[in-house]
Amino acid sequence: MTQLVDWIYAAARPWIVFTLLAVALVFTVFFQMKAKSYPPCFSTFDGSWFYTPDAARAKLEALGPKGRNVYRSQEIQLDLVFPLIYGFLLAFALALLAPGTKLPRWIVILPLIAALADYGENFSALAMLGRFERGVSLDGIPWLGSVCTLIKQTISRGSFIVAGALAIAAWLRK
Repeated sequence: MTQLVDWIYAAARPWIVFTLLAVALVFTVFFQMKAKSYPPCFSTFDGSWFYTPDAARAKLEALGPKGRNVYRSQEIQLDLVFPLIYGFLLAFALALLAPGTKLPRWIVILPLIAALADYGENFSALAMLGRFERGVSLDGIPWLGSVCTLIKQTISRGSFIVAGALAIAAWLRK
């Protein structure tokens, strides 16, 4: 882990952070375009903090066949890359902003843990979509996906808040 932390600090550059931010914003537009195909008031598993197998089944049912196809394509096309984008965006931002603070060096790993949890959530969503459409029980997959979602939401939002607070503090010091 020390080597990864050292690499993140060595590789972090402002232009990389701004490039990843621009790419993340473009992805956000694509996610919004996909969301227009969902039923009103629908949120994907990504937008939840926790869900049970019954709630997951109800969510998949509410999507309908067209919505499930859109969701599957979102998971395969956009969510295959997006966790890496925001994970490294936040890791590099923290690496640039944290030196000189009392934060531990390993804080830069947290966004990558969130990205890994996001992959667990995404693979769980794909597995649930496949099982639902085959009429097979979702079994424990929603529990796994829900735990991954909770980890992702907590760590990614926490990382974003810390990076934002550090950026504001750096700006105020100037």
